[in-house]
Amino acid sequence: MKGEQDMVDHNDWNQPWFSQLSWVMGNLERFDMDPNQKLVVAVLAFLNDTHLPFTPDIICEKTGLDEEVVDDVFDFLMTAGYGRTDSRNKQLFFNLEGLLDLPTADLNDPVSQSLFREFSTEFGRPLSGSEMERILNLSGEFEEDMILHALDEASAYNKRSLNYVESLLAAWKSRGLDAADIESGKR
Repeated sequence: MKGEQDMVDHNDWNQPWFSQLSWVMGNLERFDMDPNQKLVVAVLAFLNDTHLPFTPDIICEKTGLDEEVVDDVFDFLMTAGYGRTDSRNKQLFFNLEGLLDLPTADLNDPVSQSLFREFSTEFGRPLSGSEMERILNLSGEFEEDMILHALDEASAYNKRSLNYVESLLAAWKSRGLDAADIESGKR
């Protein structure tokens, strides 16, 4: 299943022949989620494949998780842009199509994980797939220390946004500054 993420597009996702559960299980290690979140995603994919509606009670029953934990997982999935609720034939489904927008780079790379964690902590919320993609792009262009300096400066000025971090990095690059310059106070 490696590489299947690249072969699937949004048109395929809800086709009757497409197995969301198979795709989710084949890409589970790519998801920047805790074990409970991954478990709920797998159960939701199963329910979608079998055309069964979801309710928090059904998810709690199938996973053995508390209702509060399941609610937190739903909040995470929607905030991160991985999923949303849909209704079909007067039944409620959880659309996981946002998982297709995850970055294609290696999310298990220690640098990526470190940056994702730092940004998520500073922003006070989970990152969306597009934000992770942008951070991965930054890590290909700038040293990790430089990115973290920009994030720290953005936080110091209460400008916690990826746009602000990107503009700082672009400005520093145009001035020919590197991480050592930033550490020494040059701007």
